[in-house]
Amino acid sequence: MKNEIKLCWLGQSGFLLGAGDTALLADPYLSDSCAKLASKLDHTRGTPIVRDPADLKVDFYLITHCHADHFDPETIAPVMENNPGCRFFCPRDCREKIGKFFPEKTAKFEFVSAGKMVELAPGVELHTIPAAHETLETDENGEYKAVSFLVNFRKENVSLFFAGDTIPYPGQDAAILRAVPAGAELTMCLPVNGRDEARHALGIAGNMDVDEAITLAKNCGAKLLIPCHIKMFAGNDPKEEVTAAYCEKSGIKTILPEAGKEFAL
Repeated sequence: MKNEIKLCWLGQSGFLLGAGDTALLADPYLSDSCAKLASKLDHTRGTPIVRDPADLKVDFYLITHCHADHFDPETIAPVMENNPGCRFFCPRDCREKIGKFFPEKTAKFEFVSAGKMVELAPGVELHTIPAAHETLETDENGEYKAVSFLVNFRKENVSLFFAGDTIPYPGQDAAILRAVPAGAELTMCLPVNGRDEARHALGIAGNMDVDEAITLAKNCGAKLLIPCHIKMFAGNDPKEEVTAAYCEKSGIKTILPEAGKEFAL
């Protein structure tokens, strides 16, 4: 029997996914921890905290890279405390933050490598794909510092792509498509806040813009585009408002999610 797959945008690049008895978090930022950082960017939240992390019951927690709005200790800690069986996946570059914030719980984190697959549950696969934030940066062992995740639900024939932070790069669409089963309906959660010299001057690494996200989604044959990484920090938003109508003019079905509101795929 197939499960209905439901998705909830948590703000920024954070998502809560539910499919039957399986619950998964991707890059949740459910605190105000960034406001405590020394930064030239105003990190006042523009999106409310729509879920209390202490109340979440989840099986898997995906972290695409070590930046604070993706690797958020104030979200990770209560989820870890209340979900002893939860598995946490992240790139090896998160080691320093793990050691700083979770020195007694380093074994809870499983490091992922690009091109590898992990079976999360029967018929549920996790694939890791390189991400370029804004470059395809690797560590001393050649491991990518930022990644994207593709989750395949084989029984439902549904795939979900959580980009994290990335700009387009040559071969990105091919790397994604190699991990998507034939005939699967692909939903892509892609950042659309873009990049510019003003943010570069502040040391803020950027992402693809909405047109680049549309192009990637179309090149991958996606059924659905979900724009994200917007409406959180005012200084890191696109200059033009992103709308579903604009995206759909290019022929790609789009849901511009509302924080905290669940929808079925």
